[in-house]
Amino acid sequence: MFIFDGITCLPEERANITILSNLELVNDSVEEKTDEPPQKKSTGSLTTWYKRLGHVAKATVKKLSKKQMVKGMEIDKHDDKDETHQCSTCLKGKMIRQPIPKVSDIENSRIFHHIYSDICGPMQKTTQDGHGYFMTFIDSHSQYIKVKLLKTKDKAKEKLMALIEHAEVETGKWVNYFRSDGSSKYSSGRFAKYLKSKGIHYEFTNPDTPQENSVAECANRTLVHTTRMMLFESSLPRSFWGYAILYTAHILNRVINRGTSTEKTPYHLYTGFRPSVAHLRSFGCGAQVLLTGVKDKLAPHSV
Repeated sequence: MFIFDGITCLPEERANITILSNLELVNDSVEEKTDEPPQKKSTGSLTTWYKRLGHVAKATVKKLSKKQMVKGMEIDKHDDKDETHQCSTCLKGKMIRQPIPKVSDIENSRIFHHIYSDICGPMQKTTQDGHGYFMTFIDSHSQYIKVKLLKTKDKAKEKLMALIEHAEVETGKWVNYFRSDGSSKYSSGRFAKYLKSKGIHYEFTNPDTPQENSVAECANRTLVHTTRMMLFESSLPRSFWGYAILYTAHILNRVINRGTSTEKTPYHLYTGFRPSVAHLRSFGCGAQVLLTGVKDKLAPHSV
């Protein structure tokens, strides 16, 4: 027995005290020590352990073994091929494409050095004139956007050739590079011959890689998002999306674009003049239309 006087512990009968070496203090209580059972070890090559651990990185497997972070692992050091072994299962299950740079290294030193184009559609609702697609034509230097509505995709080549001719006459600059996706709507037939005859280099993107035509893809997204908001705010039917798309392009050419390095609007960079916005109105707002040829002096002159 032991007697506690509040400070020290005094034995009542020292003769009855036996020191047991197999006792230890655990959580403020005395417990009997138990010998750990012998550890089981499993030996295998680096590749074997790599597969056992769910195809984690081989560097992780070696680190677990070297720093003894786990028990029972022993790597066979004699298999030299494991370091360069290429796992076919990982190629099938983990392969991803190389990251695509977010910033282009193309220098667009002047207007029409690079032109980007894309077709968006079909829309779920055609316009009142039967248009179901729209095509963008974007100058990468100024980010100036031209939009054409299309009833069918096969009309895109004719519209695009007309846009190039008009833009070159309008600015006095010549198109050097034209980029679009690799679909057949641009890459074959009459349009391809047209580009070749004018000395325009045609760049088409790889399949399933819209990032390579990001200028046109981002423009399409901005046009559609803004058009959607205009239709919501105006409460106009969806068949008015064509007018909203054209008006959105008109607005985007007159506001600062993140894609340009100068503090000028796309319109200013494209034409050399500052744009006026005095004529802009909220899309779908009420308006009075003048009636011409009214002979009745008391009849209304507008509706």
